[in-house]
Amino acid sequence: MIYIFKGFGEICKLPCTLCKGCCDAFKEACGSCNRFWEPIIANPLGNYVIGTWVGMVCVAAAAVWGLSQLDGCTDDDLKSSISLFCIANVVLACIHSGMSYYMQRAIITRVGKPFADMTPKEIQVETGQILMYDVPVCLYSFLACAGWGMNVWALSLGNCGGSQPHSGSAMLYLVWGFLAAGYLFCWYCCQCCQGAVPKKKPGEPPASTVGAGSA
Repeated sequence: MIYIFKGFGEICKLPCTLCKGCCDAFKEACGSCNRFWEPIIANPLGNYVIGTWVGMVCVAAAAVWGLSQLDGCTDDDLKSSISLFCIANVVLACIHSGMSYYMQRAIITRVGKPFADMTPKEIQVETGQILMYDVPVCLYSFLACAGWGMNVWALSLGNCGGSQPHSGSAMLYLVWGFLAAGYLFCWYCCQCCQGAVPKKKPGEPPASTVGAGSA
C-alpha cells in the first residue's frame, strides 16, 4: 500500500517538478544572456550603445520598408530621391551602431581599468581627450550632423504615389538624434559634476563643522 501512495505522491509532484525544470532552464538562459550583454551594459555609455542599436534597427527597417513601397510612385525623379535617401539611412544606421560601440571601447581602453574601478574624473578626462583628438570620432560628429540635416530635408520631398513611405524612417532618425544628443550631453555633464567632487580618502576624519570647537 505504501508504494501505491508513493506513486500517487510522485504524480502529484509532477507539475512542481516540471515547473522547477522550466525555471532552471530559464534561469540558465537568462544567465547566459546577462553574460553576453554584460561587457556592453556594465561599462560607460552602456545604455547609449544599446539604445542606439535598437533605434538604428528601427530606422533601417523603416527605410527598407519605404523602399518596398515605391512601386506606385510615378515621378521618377522623386522616386530616385526617396530611394537614395532610404539607402543612405540604412548606411547611416550601420555607422551609428558601429560608432556607439567604438566610442565605448575607446573610453574603456584609454582609462585602462574595469568600470567598477573607474572614477568619474577619469571617465570625464578620457572622454574629453577622445572628443578632441580621436579622428574617427571627429569625422563621425560631422557625419552625424549631416545625417540629421538630410533627414530634415527628406521630410520636404512630398508625396510619391499618394504616400510618403520614407517619412517613418526620417522621423525615427530625427527623434533618435534628439534623444541621443541630449543623453550624451547630460551624461558628460554628470561625469564633470561627479569628477569635481573631492574623493574622500580611506580613514580620513569627517570635516569639522565651523564653530563646533567653541560650542
